[in-house]
Amino acid sequence: MKEVIGQTQTNRRGLGSTTAKWWSKTEGKEKRDMIIDEIRNKEDSTRIQKAVQQPQQDQWTNWDTAIQRSLTWNDIWQMAPLRISFLMRSVYDLLSSNANLVRWGKKDDPTCPLCQGRQTTEHVMSSCKVALSQGRYTWRHNRVLQELAQLKGKSTPLQQAQQYSPRKVESKNGTEGRSQSGIAV
Repeated sequence: MKEVIGQTQTNRRGLGSTTAKWWSKTEGKEKRDMIIDEIRNKEDSTRIQKAVQQPQQDQWTNWDTAIQRSLTWNDIWQMAPLRISFLMRSVYDLLSSNANLVRWGKKDDPTCPLCQGRQTTEHVMSSCKVALSQGRYTWRHNRVLQELAQLKGKSTPLQQAQQYSPRKVESKNGTEGRSQSGIAV
């Protein structure tokens, strides 16, 4: 088809700056390579079209909203498999938040047990006002700092305004229990 249409310009380099392989003038391996390239391009286009139509899997197509993260292959090879899994599922919003559990048909109520807002992954990680006021985010942050301090050989006491335990979550009816979504809020 390209041979019928002719050489088209797809960039700003100027006419005649690119060379084209013509089907009628190629032989053997070059023809085979042209067929493979054409099939590969069509398959890539089909995959992208399918991915864009899916609500969760299309997120890689619009990385404008993603936080820039420097992650090298060396970092990936040194990570524990569960950490890589968590990282990937958090990027694509596939963690078991109440909103996702409702979408997957595993739960009926997408609300946060603390603030009754919609419990998405973003909400759990940093947006719940009740968790913020109870010091839950600072508790998690302080635990990471404590682990780092212990690795360096220094023991530092945690200074917290409120003591929080991730094992107990107060539900809507005032009873304590484990978070049903699997994400500690």
